[in-house]
Order: sequence, then C-alpha cells, then structure tokens
Amino acid sequence: MSGVDSTRPNQTRAVKDRPARRLDLLAQVREVARRHRVLLDRLSRAEEIADSLALELAQLEEDVAAGFEGSGLLRPSRLAAAAPAAAGSVLRRTAEAGVASIEIEARPDGSFDVSVDGGKAFGLPPALGDLLSILVIDSGHSEDDLVGWKTVDEVAILLAKRIGKPVRRHAATQHVYRLRRELFARGGVNPFLVQTNRRLGARFALRRPPAAMIECDRS
Repeated sequence: MSGVDSTRPNQTRAVKDRPARRLDLLAQVREVARRHRVLLDRLSRAEEIADSLALELAQLEEDVAAGFEGSGLLRPSRLAAAAPAAAGSVLRRTAEAGVASIEIEARPDGSFDVSVDGGKAFGLPPALGDLLSILVIDSGHSEDDLVGWKTVDEVAILLAKRIGKPVRRHAATQHVYRLRRELFARGGVNPFLVQTNRRLGARFALRRPPAAMIECDRS
C-alpha cells in the first residue's frame, strides 16, 4: 500500500474540473461586459439629457436677460442682481457682428497661440485650440456674412480626426462651453463669439473675406 500514490485521484479531478472553471470564468467575464455596456448606454442617455438641459438653460438665460433690459418693472433692489444677465445680453449683441480676423498658431507642445482682431496673443490648450480651428472653418450653412455653422456631430467628427481618438457628442458640447470660458479668461475675448444654435450647431463669429462672400453669393 505504501507504493500507491494517493494524490493522483485529486490531480485527475482537478484536470477534469479545469474546463468547467474556465467556462464559469468566461460566463462571469461576459456578464461583467454586459453590465458595462448597459452602464455606458445609460450614461450616454444621461449625457444627452444633460446637453438638452444645458441648451435650454442657455436659451432661458438669454430670454431673461433680454426681458431685463429696458424694463421698468424691476425693483431697484433687484437691479444689481439683473446686471450680470444684462451684461451678457450686451455681449451677445456685440458678438453678432463677428470679428474681422483670427490667428491660430500651433506650438511644438501641441498647444496654440491665438490672436483675435490683431489683439495680444494668448494660449489655449490642445483640445480647445483644435476646436477653435474647426469652428472658424468656412463650411456649412450660413445666411449672413459669418463663416458657416457646423452641427455638433460634425464638430465631434472633425475634433476626433485632429486629436486621433473618438469624441462623443456630449464631449464636443462640453468643449464648446469650455472654449467660451477660456477665451474670456485667457484673452479677454467676448465668449459669445463662440455661437451656438440648437438647430444649426456651433461656429466662431468670424466674418468672411469680401472675396469669399462674393463667391458664396454666386453659388
């Protein structure tokens, strides 16, 4: 009896159990992957809702600001609170005329130097510089003398090509609003030169050169 190897049956069972364990592990991996896809789908839907709410809030802000201006219904104590909204409305109207020129120069580190209407140059991080370069392109629909509009989907696609990785619609929208803030914070540029429209998308309010406008009118 001493010559019998008592560990051999256990080893045999372990070998037989390996396929079952692998199948069980594979089932767990697939289940986690399924839950991950469900989570991403829910997050995507939440992002779409957040984008919609952000656009509605922006529109409400603009409507309220317009209502404040010239209204005699506001009490004096509320004038101070209304001032930021009124100032925002003034900036929006000023931005409607657009700017005559913008210079966007890439730096070796991927960031950008930007100068608007010959003003002092200021820096933008890579993603925002790429976005600004897209928004000034004269493509898309336009019924005025400013460069054409780009839909949010078009902005996301073009931005993805520039940075070399996918850009979701929500991320593109967030970059647009971040670009507004950074233009003002870094260069004192009117943030509403970055124009948005629920139906048309976004653009930078850059006036077309006269030759470009004539060519557009002919077409």
